[in-house]
Amino acid sequence: MSLPEGVKIVDISFVDIYGIPKVQTIPASEYEKAVENGITFDGSSIEAFVRISESDMRIKPNPNTLKKLYWNKKKAVVFGDVYRNDEPFEGDPRFILKRAENKARLMGFGFYTGPEFEFYITKLDGNGRPVPQKDRKGYFDHSPASEIANLRDELMEALEEMDITPESSHHECGEGQHEIDIKYDKALKTADNIILTKIAIRELAARKNLSVTFMPKLSKDAYGSGMHTNMSLWENKKVNSFYDENREFGLSKTAEHFIAGLLKHARAITAISNPTINSYKRLMPGYEAPVYITWGRGNRSDLIRVPNTFGDWKKTRIEYRSTDPLCNPYLTFAVQLWAGLDGIEKEMEPPEIFRGNIYELSEKEIEEAGIEILPRSLGEALKEMKNDLVVKEALGKHMFDEYIKAKKNEIDAFNKYVTDWEIDKYFDM
Repeated sequence: MSLPEGVKIVDISFVDIYGIPKVQTIPASEYEKAVENGITFDGSSIEAFVRISESDMRIKPNPNTLKKLYWNKKKAVVFGDVYRNDEPFEGDPRFILKRAENKARLMGFGFYTGPEFEFYITKLDGNGRPVPQKDRKGYFDHSPASEIANLRDELMEALEEMDITPESSHHECGEGQHEIDIKYDKALKTADNIILTKIAIRELAARKNLSVTFMPKLSKDAYGSGMHTNMSLWENKKVNSFYDENREFGLSKTAEHFIAGLLKHARAITAISNPTINSYKRLMPGYEAPVYITWGRGNRSDLIRVPNTFGDWKKTRIEYRSTDPLCNPYLTFAVQLWAGLDGIEKEMEPPEIFRGNIYELSEKEIEEAGIEILPRSLGEALKEMKNDLVVKEALGKHMFDEYIKAKKNEIDAFNKYVTDWEIDKYFDM
């Protein structure tokens, strides 16, 4: 329970419905008391938490999540669990993922995830608007010594010092676009690591007068930013439940049932994994982001891809490719896990593997093949979510109702907004 040497201040953190970190800062002298008794806060001021008449809530730090900050050696951050009265709060995203992990545990599985998320490094103009950095670089290109290249290197160093293992980092397809891949771990720890990695990127960028965005689509011409997520189930941390050396691709029946569950609930999952109006500017046919509900081996046009592990059974996994970096990782992992477990429980069989490039097919060929497409808008995704009992069960009634309400408000606010495109298109009509 003791703090690392030199730490004088502790940020106790949790996330809201959108996955935005909330922080209460305490002096080091109050840390042990906070771990034992929790810290109170006004839950009615956090959207989708509680009403004003139920506002007193507590957050109890989990010492196992404590990390000393790379960029401020006098400060540490610790994730906490939210309580209402003496019970875990059913609207806390961490609680929702813990509940999903417990369901998997009762079935004999541990759920592991490894994210690959993309982002743009930008500068801000005089009006505070992002200006992507025109570095004239593309996918995997070497970046000579520069402010931005140094930022990526420093990020890797920072994550390792904070006990978050970055597997790799590289320049992505878009100018000013980059990717960081985080080593797989239990889903709850991975979700915590995603939040801390985003904070780290922004903190380090700000110190160089740079800005970072995780928007799925920064402009109509920009490459989209995704968060491809690798997934696997393990038994006792020793047996990869997705591996079977006697089957095609070394993929077990358990893995295929899990894939089938994900595919069945994919349209509803999208409301959580692609949670903004902007998300659907990325999920457009013809681009690299997957929009068709198919699966295959090494095929990047599929929603679910089975990566080639070159004989390493420990790396046998699936990759869910539509998720974007603005998602709440706790809620996203929870509904994806619940959907996959539904496939295992019901022994669902996935459709035939799609072995071509789906983007080369005509709309008629896609329709004749019976291939479904992901929702084309946030509103369409919410309709799918409302009718999916598995996603509803994964989120619990409180989060399910509040999420739909919050996203409908977001859509209503956007629908009132007049865009520059509309002015250009209709002003002189």
